[in-house]
Amino acid sequence: MSLPPNESDDRASHDRQDDPTHATPSQDAASTAPSDHAPPPPVPGGYPPAAQPTNPIPSTGAPVAKRSRATAVLAALAVLLLLALVGMTALFVANRISSDEKIDDQKSQIETLQRDLKAKSDELTKTNGDLDSAKDEAAAAKKQADSAAVCIKAVQDFFKALNANDETAGGRAALVIDRDCEGVDIPFP
Repeated sequence: MSLPPNESDDRASHDRQDDPTHATPSQDAASTAPSDHAPPPPVPGGYPPAAQPTNPIPSTGAPVAKRSRATAVLAALAVLLLLALVGMTALFVANRISSDEKIDDQKSQIETLQRDLKAKSDELTKTNGDLDSAKDEAAAAKKQADSAAVCIKAVQDFFKALNANDETAGGRAALVIDRDCEGVDIPFP
């Protein structure tokens, strides 16, 4: 490989400048004088010389680091956990709706039973009042029957005493009739 003439001269003079034994006065003047060096010619593709790709075939890039199995397992577990959470939420909402409906049904049943209980309680109160009235009437009827029985016995005693011509027994029977037979209806056969 041959170098262009400018570059070989530059390299040779450059090598001589590095070596202090080969220094020449013209080189000293050249080192203080402006340099004849021209910038390097432009490279095809427009890249500066340091940024120009060195390999004409593009590479496939840096090797990709292999993922561990733990990442895949954790991702699968996260998806399963999310699905389980969605399922549990759906079950919770469905159960909540079902229990709310059940509670509403039970509340309406309780209200119906309370109305029935109030109606039955009112009916029982009325029946108890009727029973008390019937007891009072029965007690009054019994008292009247007892009074009638006492009165009938007194009247019978009075007539027996009259038949026997017993004034004392007749007087006692008349006092009982006067005391116990007032307002008593005596049924006659």
